[in-house]
Amino acid sequence: MPNTEKDTHSCQPLAMAVLAIVRTIDEVRRVYMMYQDDEHYRGWSMPGGCLVCGEDDWEWVGRVLKNGAGTQLSSHHKIRTFNTRPRTGWVPNHQVATFFWCDVVGDSIRGAFFPLTAIPEDALGHHKKYVDCLRAHIIRKETMRTGGIWFDQLQRAPEWHWRITWMKGNQFNALIDLPTLDRALEELVQRQESSPYRLNLFDDQGEQII
Repeated sequence: MPNTEKDTHSCQPLAMAVLAIVRTIDEVRRVYMMYQDDEHYRGWSMPGGCLVCGEDDWEWVGRVLKNGAGTQLSSHHKIRTFNTRPRTGWVPNHQVATFFWCDVVGDSIRGAFFPLTAIPEDALGHHKKYVDCLRAHIIRKETMRTGGIWFDQLQRAPEWHWRITWMKGNQFNALIDLPTLDRALEELVQRQESSPYRLNLFDDQGEQII
């Protein structure tokens, strides 16, 4: 009967914070990333770290931010939660990651800011997906500002996918599910040009993006 440390830890999910620090530099929105090279991961990623017993969100995010980026937390809000085990490196645990938007005080010299649409090719695979979700969060806020969000939870894409739907009257119909936000946005623009119906975009949480 297995009784190794690896087997024991694999049964205990980790609560992780992943932190998005976004700045507009030269009129381009950019996200802060750091290069990891350790026993679990090799590649660029946003700062992250485990919850310590007894911490509230402010203490947790502030500590991870200071340790990872060397900056001080000014404010934060939750973007979403990921309930997954990353597939881009060996880690012993299932992870529940809370994705936070962070406003910070100070500059870090430990990493670099990359355009949201041009992060490094060697970024960790699950962090590429996280950045897609960050971009969708920004697009959703713009949709909310300009036209409103009316259709949350009426459609839901499969995990890590984006669903384009068309609407006739009050009836929603799923059109196509795509694995990246770029492909979904390109497809939506192309199809909207020739479609007589309103097209919308949903994420895997059931949130309307467009």
